[in-house]
Amino acid sequence: MTEVQEMKSPVMCALGKCMYRFASYFPFSSFSDFPVILNHATEVKGKKVRVVWSSLVTCSLEWYNVYYREVLAGFDKIKWRSVNVSSKETHHTLELQCQKEYEIAVTARISSGETPLNHSNWWKVKTGQGTTS
Repeated sequence: MTEVQEMKSPVMCALGKCMYRFASYFPFSSFSDFPVILNHATEVKGKKVRVVWSSLVTCSLEWYNVYYREVLAGFDKIKWRSVNVSSKETHHTLELQCQKEYEIAVTARISSGETPLNHSNWWKVKTGQGTTS
């Protein structure tokens, strides 16, 4: 696991080509440009959280990054932590702390860089007690 800062140079895939684009000036136009988290539950029973996302089939996909951070009311945002996941997978189980709220996002690493974290559909989920997911 690695601590990361938010991406400054997002990448976009279009027409089978990967090219750099700055999200603040040229936002991604469709959900096919980056992985989309398919989870919708706002709470899980235990501390294991299975994250499932749509496959990114354009460009030369190298791996996915699953980002997560704890949400603390009234405090500055905590830095993202990440886990690399094989390009052949579209799910990963995180083992988090019990009874905490987290933001989770998924990006794709492609030959030209990484899809922007700010365009992933973030999933906010609260963990429960115990070890059951």
